Amino acid sequence: MSKPNSGQKKIFIIAGEDSGDLLGGRLMAALHQLAPPTVRFQFIGIGGETMTAQGLKSLFPMKELSHFGFFAILPHLPKLIRRLRETVQRIKLEKPDLVITIDAPAFCLRVSSRLSGTKIPRIHYVAPQHWAWLPKRANSLRHETDKILSLLPFEPEFFAGYGVDCQFVGHPVIESAAAKQNRDTAIDFRRQYKIPATAPLLMVLPGSRTSEFIRHMPIFAESVRLLFAKVSDLRVVLAVTEQHLDDRHHHSILEGLKNDYSERLTIISAASSPDESDRFAGFAAADAALAVSGTVTLELALTQTPSVVAYRLDRMSWWLAQRLITVPLVALSNIVAKQEIMPELLQDQASAQNIVANLLPLLRHQAAYHQQKTALAEVARNLMADNQVPSLIAASRVLDHLGIGADSAVQQRDFEISR
Repeated sequence: MSKPNSGQKKIFIIAGEDSGDLLGGRLMAALHQLAPPTVRFQFIGIGGETMTAQGLKSLFPMKELSHFGFFAILPHLPKLIRRLRETVQRIKLEKPDLVITIDAPAFCLRVSSRLSGTKIPRIHYVAPQHWAWLPKRANSLRHETDKILSLLPFEPEFFAGYGVDCQFVGHPVIESAAAKQNRDTAIDFRRQYKIPATAPLLMVLPGSRTSEFIRHMPIFAESVRLLFAKVSDLRVVLAVTEQHLDDRHHHSILEGLKNDYSERLTIISAASSPDESDRFAGFAAADAALAVSGTVTLELALTQTPSVVAYRLDRMSWWLAQRLITVPLVALSNIVAKQEIMPELLQDQASAQNIVANLLPLLRHQAAYHQQKTALAEVARNLMADNQVPSLIAASRVLDHLGIGADSAVQQRDFEISR
């Protein structure tokens, strides 16, 4: 008879987008690291390059699931329904020891819900944001999965109210380059881009999505012009994507700023730093940041960079958001802190004048600057579970669910965030 901690375990794992593929790859690597030497894993499912590198055999290209959006789904609906049916059938055929679905709830939770009654254990990694809108939808999760591994510290309490087993494992941003920045990288960044060590530095982050860039960049550009007029030694780093640089309309906005402020403005993109180390080093070097709402606010919290958050939607989306969203704050750092640490300027309040008024105290290191740095340090600490690497925490929860004890010889390393 085999021992509980021996033999091969078959795991069916699904990711539907690049961020999920990264999470899945890290989780798979952590499972290999934590499992006892007598345990071997067979990974099958759906994933991208990161998961494939860890041994996954993907049933079909993950990019086929990228259409699972609110509006984009309709033209691809027949194929997506077929892929959903094929995935469920394959899982039932394989009879894995565990199914792990990662984020992408429109596809993943539909797969998982169709396994109800099969007695195949299910874990969903990344909690749906039901706490932000239509919270009663959380009732359905009891039937859609057996356990949730969450990224945000307040989520277990929320989901417990709906009878859902949810465990906090830490947010993956702390495993990114942002968590590895320190004083030396900040100094190196300024030296690389010829930014004086004593000059106030503003990081501008207009968003990676094209729609975000179109809505925010004109306002952000006006804000930068006003700030240059008010702060004589100000330097600005603008982080964009390769798509923004290639697009003619986007390029004209960027070139207009660059031509007017060539000595005071630096534009960086993923092209110059594929691993985004430049962007994260810029966070560490900056005195303040202007950003759209999103995960970037957590990255800025990790480097304790005081920030202002501005965000605009089209009129119809804004009308819907006001009626559906149930939380009073939108920036993730503020939601984690349960208070408005980073000033939030939304819709009509997101004007250049309001942005400048909130950024000036941060750039001048006034009271608001020091108060925000202290509060962001607490947010950064709250993004970690037991001060440990999130992927290892997640892997240990998976092993527990499988009834496998982690290898006692493997020590999880403490994760330090420095500024």
